Amino acid sequence: MCGDFLFGTLMCCCLPCISKRGGHHATIQDHEEAPQPVKLQPKSRANATVIDKPLLRRVSAKQAHRNLIANLSQPANGKQTAALFRLRMAFATMKDDLRPEFFAPVVRDLDMVLFDGRLSNRILIDWTEMPSTSPRMVRGVSSPHRISRSGIAKVRIRLNKAAFASDSKEEVWGTIVHEILHAYLDLASNWSILTVRHHGPQFEESCKALVERLALDGFELRHVV
Repeated sequence: MCGDFLFGTLMCCCLPCISKRGGHHATIQDHEEAPQPVKLQPKSRANATVIDKPLLRRVSAKQAHRNLIANLSQPANGKQTAALFRLRMAFATMKDDLRPEFFAPVVRDLDMVLFDGRLSNRILIDWTEMPSTSPRMVRGVSSPHRISRSGIAKVRIRLNKAAFASDSKEEVWGTIVHEILHAYLDLASNWSILTVRHHGPQFEESCKALVERLALDGFELRHVV
């Protein structure tokens, strides 16, 4: 008796969830097979969390900054913690041992730590020679690379090889973080003009939040803004 009552209670609690997740309607004929999906439900939910990770939702630039700072205020998850450990190891590498290709995995880990991995397939990074036409050296440029019907789909980041050769390690890292923030704003708020308009008090506030999240020894705000 007691066993029948417990089985009935479990069926009442679990079957509605199974029906909604599977996209099928529960029927009386499913009664005998119901315990099997109940056992598999936690695994299905875990897989769905990874597969159905939401992309950036189109918002205003102001809201994009707010969303970023709110996300950075949350505790790091397991993947972010592992990526942050790798970043700190990479940041300890001496400047003389650095090459442009060294930063390919660094960018992926920066994306994971700062943007929860949402930019990884949407940013392209090139190291190129940028001739200077003014006293100030251009260290990096972000611009829309592919535009779809819904807006900017990919962003290209061009980094100056000359700046890489002359700047300190901290400045090179700062340039990369700076341009990734531009890319985030392009994708999140659908900017399609020169990214110089991103700059301002909100941009500086987001830069500060990024630097605080990374907490890399010697990596200061002045290297980013």
